[in-house]
Amino acid sequence: MIKSDEKTSPALHLPDLYLDKLTQLSSVELERLLTGDAKQAAIWVRMAAIKGITAAQIRLGRMCLEGYGVNKNPAEAFSWFQRAAASQDADAINMLARCYENGWGVTLNHTLAFQHYAQAAQLDHDWAQYNLGHCFLDGLGTQRDPLLAFYWYQKAANQGHGRAMNLLARCYEEGWGVERQLKTAYHWYHKSAESGYFRGQYNWASLLVDAGRIHEAAEWFLLAAKQGTQNVRRTIARQLVQSPHPHLQANALTVLEYCCENGAAQDFQHYALALLQGLSGAPEPDKAQYWLNRAAELKQDVIT
Repeated sequence: MIKSDEKTSPALHLPDLYLDKLTQLSSVELERLLTGDAKQAAIWVRMAAIKGITAAQIRLGRMCLEGYGVNKNPAEAFSWFQRAAASQDADAINMLARCYENGWGVTLNHTLAFQHYAQAAQLDHDWAQYNLGHCFLDGLGTQRDPLLAFYWYQKAANQGHGRAMNLLARCYEEGWGVERQLKTAYHWYHKSAESGYFRGQYNWASLLVDAGRIHEAAEWFLLAAKQGTQNVRRTIARQLVQSPHPHLQANALTVLEYCCENGAAQDFQHYALALLQGLSGAPEPDKAQYWLNRAAELKQDVIT
């Protein structure tokens, strides 16, 4: 006779079955599974998280935050970060801090955000060090202290954190928490740009223009625009359109085209105007008319 508790044993041991199968996969097969179909990956990640695997708990928390493969659920995300942080995992503690800072799945609490950033930063987590630098620079959850902001940006930058490099450069440029040293600021802006961070690339490009290195600047502006936010793209586009250097003006058209990826009517109109003016050569009225029509369609959709 089957005992009542034996009826539920398969369900109870389901995570073990999943984990056994995971251990039999090669690294290539595992990577393909976890980066393939989002819903399928979520099943495996959840089973590993249930079994207490910290990395899986963090990954599942991120998936719940983003709605990747699962329903978006910030409260559940916070819960998984909490479970992972119990093992003193720095990445999990940093994510808890982000939840407290932004009110993701928990009541917004800047003091607790600061405390968790500090805890993860002490564990040498570069993102936490960068975030802790922000706390000290802006007075988030603690008193404003530019000296400590500089200290933590420097710690993160020395670990190769591109965003921290950009802020460290700003500290040297503005004299935040350190004596102004423009040469050192330029060094760190260049390092940030080389790391792939778009704001560092934009700042480095602007410095190259001031130094008269126009062709180099154009390349960095394009890199920054390609991966930057919409606001950064628009800023770069305006700067290039208004530039007295023909080579920079010629690249403005590419940046304006990047702006159109957002699908805003104003971006379509600006791109069309540049095409009509022949910003990079001969005017292109047919192509300009296409984008003007796209802009008009969007405006009509808003009206209706």
